Amino acid sequence: MRIFEFKTPQSTTELADLLDKAKDKPKALNMLAAGIDAILITTNKLLSRVKANEKNVVQEPKPAPTPPPLTAPAGPAIPNTNQIAKTESLEETTIQDIPSLKSKIDGIESNIKLLKKLKLGKQAVLIVKQLEAQINEFEEEIKNALKEATDSYKSLDPYISKMLSKVNENNEQSIARARSIFLNDEIPIEEAKRFLEVAQTGVIDMIPMVKKSKGKLDQFVVNDPVVKRVYAKVIADFINWIPGKTAGNVGPGEFALVMLGNPTGKEKKGDLKIGDEMFEVKAGNTSQAELKTGKLGTPKRTGAIFDTGVSGKAVWPEIEKILVSYGFENMTERKKDAEGNIKNHTRYNLQANNFENYNQEFDRLGMNLSARAELLTKISEKIFPASTFDIKLVKKSIQAILMQTNGKLTPATVPPGESNQLQNNNMLLRYLNTLSLQTYREEGSSKDNFLFLNKTTREFRVYRGQQLDKELNNPLSDLKLISGIAFSLVDKQSKATPRITLG
Repeated sequence: MRIFEFKTPQSTTELADLLDKAKDKPKALNMLAAGIDAILITTNKLLSRVKANEKNVVQEPKPAPTPPPLTAPAGPAIPNTNQIAKTESLEETTIQDIPSLKSKIDGIESNIKLLKKLKLGKQAVLIVKQLEAQINEFEEEIKNALKEATDSYKSLDPYISKMLSKVNENNEQSIARARSIFLNDEIPIEEAKRFLEVAQTGVIDMIPMVKKSKGKLDQFVVNDPVVKRVYAKVIADFINWIPGKTAGNVGPGEFALVMLGNPTGKEKKGDLKIGDEMFEVKAGNTSQAELKTGKLGTPKRTGAIFDTGVSGKAVWPEIEKILVSYGFENMTERKKDAEGNIKNHTRYNLQANNFENYNQEFDRLGMNLSARAELLTKISEKIFPASTFDIKLVKKSIQAILMQTNGKLTPATVPPGESNQLQNNNMLLRYLNTLSLQTYREEGSSKDNFLFLNKTTREFRVYRGQQLDKELNNPLSDLKLISGIAFSLVDKQSKATPRITLG
């Protein structure tokens, strides 16, 4: 008997590709997990059957181990495509189960390689051919099922289009993106329609919300059971939506409030109208998991800035001149950037990981407290327009801060389990952030009202008038600084102001 050759030896590669495409689509991922379980069990049973019934084996086959199933186990027969597609999970398959699913695909591949080495009898050849056909049919079933689901959800497009018109994002790509949110979260179409109908006016009551100084966004969802049920599933997707260029100068979080809030409207650059008041929305995350090359990166906090329009790269030459005039040396060093590339970096960024460089030069040059405060004040003058604050008062404030730490630049203490980004949450940088706020306010009086939003917890804080200035000078504030002031040598977009987030 001839050695059986597979017509499509790429089958497991295609399954792996499908897994990559389905990882952020719950419905597709559950279907795929059920199919992978069924195929692995089938190949294991096939090898066991061949071992028991075939005498002429080239190499003793050892079936790949079957990991504990993520889904309901398949029956003993060769899997039927339609049955696989309809298999219900005992529990939801999530992105955390991806490594186990990849292991199962490896097991399938190992089994197929062993089957290729066998001299198979007629019955076994028939079974292998059937298996090969089922793998290919299963892939097609997944693709067709997803296409059918997508087509059925297109009935939502008119409602989605009206909602996106509120943020000038009414284009084919954005409509498809919003549609996929309801599809992938497996929201019944009629419930999605109800949610979108209410969203035409707004599903979040914004006026009573901003009358509170603090709270949670979820408290102000309209009292409709269907809307609340859909909101709970989709809000994380909408609140983290990064707007396209057509939306104008609007950021994530603010974008969601315009789409879903009532009454809200985008009036002009950087401003959000809530009732009769104008607010500046600042949104960030408690933590954000980044996926890089298929691996989970370090969770990072993301925040917002008071954009003074000054680039860290543009202002660095002036900062360097000041430092040199005081006797500072070794302006740059070569080290890895976030992508692992070796590049030149400034050694005197005003951020926690460069504080010790300042302290070493302070000590080497024998600078007293007044001289240290004077240097930092001159740097501040270059970063922030001198017209916005009293230079003598700035030096006095910086000197008072340095006095508390014996003239040292000291990183903030980081609570257990927190990101080292919070080392920047010290009093010097918090004070400098008040200077950036004063500069930022030159754009207009609307910058007096701020709405801070944590996109992870959906907590919010409202600050009016000088409330925010006091909050920035409060070391125990819920507003945290997660970066200092960076003077990049390459990034023209870097802003010379700290980044801040709620929580």
